[in-house]
Amino acid sequence: SQPVTTMAYQPVIHFLNGEYWGIINIRERYDKYYLASHFNISKDDVAILEHNTSIDLGTLEDQNNFNEIIDFSLANELSKNENIEVVIKKVNIESMFQYYSAQIYIVNMDWPHNNQRLWCYRKGIYDENGVLGLDGRWSWMIYDTDHGFNFENDTVFKRNEIQRILSNETDERVTQLFREILKNESAKNRFINIVSDQINSCFKPDYVHSKVDEFNARIASSRAEHYNRWRSGVDEGETIKTFATERPAYMRDHTREHFNLGDDID
Repeated sequence: SQPVTTMAYQPVIHFLNGEYWGIINIRERYDKYYLASHFNISKDDVAILEHNTSIDLGTLEDQNNFNEIIDFSLANELSKNENIEVVIKKVNIESMFQYYSAQIYIVNMDWPHNNQRLWCYRKGIYDENGVLGLDGRWSWMIYDTDHGFNFENDTVFKRNEIQRILSNETDERVTQLFREILKNESAKNRFINIVSDQINSCFKPDYVHSKVDEFNARIASSRAEHYNRWRSGVDEGETIKTFATERPAYMRDHTREHFNLGDDID
């Protein structure tokens, strides 16, 4: 039911030729089998695109279909409802907004020029109240976010990612579509509301702290042995907790400033 697909994972201890090799995370793989099993659709009727609409799974026709949406958005004013409606029937904007809001929030510096995927079911039929994945629209898949949450240094939480993503500094093709969609007043307001909702739910500091502790508990019994093997792996997520505590205020300020909002984002 969530608008963005995610990967299940399981931390495990692994051995190579009988030699202890430490902790790794086994993850689901985004491919035709993932989509078929999660959405109960044919594995032969799906397409996955990556950043700049490069083909991960599918055909040149799939790529052209999405590029046509981008070209339409660049050639027509999406501020007009009749034009945004054309895009809405082909792109799951709710999925796009939830995805972009999350990536902007965590300051993923290895994105959107990399690590971006979106998918569609070719035989889907558009229905504004339809189930994600079955309506034939393009939806987003989140993965590889390790360059977020203070990855580069301890003050990354201050970065204005909205400015980076929504300025011409980022020329990635899919992001061009995102920027054009935000020129529609109703769409822009929806995105602002999603930013606010995420700050007050999945990115609420206490919630993020609890998830860090939960994930730590899963590997706590094996952490010392992993360290003895690799002399790494002692970080228990304090930098992530710091990010979670400090980021909301900056995200609110950046959102308010960029969209010229008079009041705070609560």
